[in-house]
Amino acid sequence: MENDLTCLRYKDGREIQPSDNITLQAEGTMRRLIIRSAETSDAGSYTCQAGNNSIEFTVNVRGTVTFSDSCWCEYCLKTYLLVN
Repeated sequence: MENDLTCLRYKDGREIQPSDNITLQAEGTMRRLIIRSAETSDAGSYTCQAGNNSIEFTVNVRGTVTFSDSCWCEYCLKTYLLVN
């Protein structure tokens, strides 16, 4: 992906918009979707579409996890997203 390529994100086929609970980030070629307080309604099929490339993943929410502000490091996010 090029650095300035637009990445459209979808949940269950509907485009995701940033909100108080959802943050969309772009750093170079890395794209992140952060769900701050995941709830069962956040579970579903997610897609990131950038040009002719796309990636799909499924999010399952089984319970709640609370992180302190100091824990929102990249490692914690990756671990949280892999587990959930």
